[in-house]
Amino acid sequence: MYIWAGLPEFLAKEGSLLVAQRLVKETGVVVSPGIGFGKHGEGYIRMSLVTHDKRFHDALLRIGKFTKMH
Repeated sequence: MYIWAGLPEFLAKEGSLLVAQRLVKETGVVVSPGIGFGKHGEGYIRMSLVTHDKRFHDALLRIGKFTKMH
């Protein structure tokens, strides 16, 4: 039901909490920061798969655009 996605190195340096905050602010995509699940979750974000395929595809496109801009 969830995907754990590793952050690219250039984003991992910012920390998963800041990346999650920026994602929602800049793209409207809500993810869970890995650090919220303990110290071993740092460097990851968690995304829920409980949505329509089209909506998930749109979120991935937005995340891709976000990573290319930074």
